[in-house]
Amino acid sequence: MTLMMELLLYGIIALGVFLLVDALFYFWNNTGDQGDARLKKRLRKEEAIIQSNDAALKKAQDDPDMHDFFIDRYFRGLLLQTDTPVSLARLYIIVSLLFLCLLASFQFFAPHIPFPIAMIVSIVMAFGLPIMLFKHKINKRVRKFEEHFPDAIDLIVRNLRIGRPLNSAINAVAEEMPDPVGREFYLVSQDIAYGKTMSVAVNDMLKRISIPNLRFFVVAIQIQNESGGNLAEILDGLSSIIRGRFRLMRKVSALTAEGRFSAWFLSAFPIGMVFVMNGLNPGYYLKVADHPYFSYIVATVFIMLLINVVAMRIITNLKV
Repeated sequence: MTLMMELLLYGIIALGVFLLVDALFYFWNNTGDQGDARLKKRLRKEEAIIQSNDAALKKAQDDPDMHDFFIDRYFRGLLLQTDTPVSLARLYIIVSLLFLCLLASFQFFAPHIPFPIAMIVSIVMAFGLPIMLFKHKINKRVRKFEEHFPDAIDLIVRNLRIGRPLNSAINAVAEEMPDPVGREFYLVSQDIAYGKTMSVAVNDMLKRISIPNLRFFVVAIQIQNESGGNLAEILDGLSSIIRGRFRLMRKVSALTAEGRFSAWFLSAFPIGMVFVMNGLNPGYYLKVADHPYFSYIVATVFIMLLINVVAMRIITNLKV
């Protein structure tokens, strides 16, 4: 086989893996919790009060992201939710460099692994590591937002009860609350200052911080802008509900602490045993490294470990 044919073959493999990863991302993000799906369905009915079908259709037609790959929209969503000032092109450059470094590491440190397997593993890790980093940053940001969000609602309620308009209450939250709550409400105030309506501005904040408590806050503001009502009373009740939900979440976290520790221990135990055995008896695994099925067995064990981590994560992740 000539060099050009090999490059063409590897290029086809890389394209196929890219499309496979894109399909897996689409499947993973569209098969979620049914309770969350029912919540989103109910919220869509509420939002229909202020959004018409014609406006939604026009927005979909004018949205340039509709013609992108799903993985492009997925990474744009991650960058938006983490508030990371990095373009999508630069992110793909980083992923490409990471892929080349991983592939070179496989060829240098583990030359006995077949090149197609090393290439597939490198592609998965090149996409997986940034996604894990983004997910960790998003979760950390969401936890900080949820921690201070009830206080932000209370501040808005106090400002509304003394007669200040909602715009001024949002500015007060932006000035007095720490990040990321202050940062998000500051962006809302800037959107309003640049001409966006209150409903659109808070809905854009929901795209950056997608949590159920914020959805209820956004829907309450949108309904109040459309049909009126005592917004201070509604938000005061919402603040009480959020605080009660936090107390319940802490109880659930305490009750599931043992299960979560067992999950991480069972997931890390096989990897730790590899290092322990290799330290006690150097060359223990190298005795069978030249076996023709060694690389396939290692890849199978690695995949089973990943399945174990995902399964343990699903079992111990209780939603309140």
